[in-house]
Amino acid sequence: AAGMRTHILVALGAALTAMISIFANDYLGYNGDILRLSAQVISGVGFLGAGMIVLKNNNIITGLTTAAGVWTTSVIGIAIGCGLSVPPS
Repeated sequence: AAGMRTHILVALGAALTAMISIFANDYLGYNGDILRLSAQVISGVGFLGAGMIVLKNNNIITGLTTAAGVWTTSVIGIAIGCGLSVPPS
């Protein structure tokens, strides 16, 4: 099972990825899709989550909740990195 530190690191990495995309667009003049990098985080964490799912004794599946939690944490990190943690004014 992934612990609190793992979830924090996933959220931090995802938030930084989103912030780098926004920075590249706003300050470096990158004209591409700014959400492309964040989309790769979502698919990459989904791939890692698939590795957390284990079949035991041919009938018990474990790790689904952990995989879903890590994936959701990455999406929350992307939202925070894009500034969605601040309520609109």
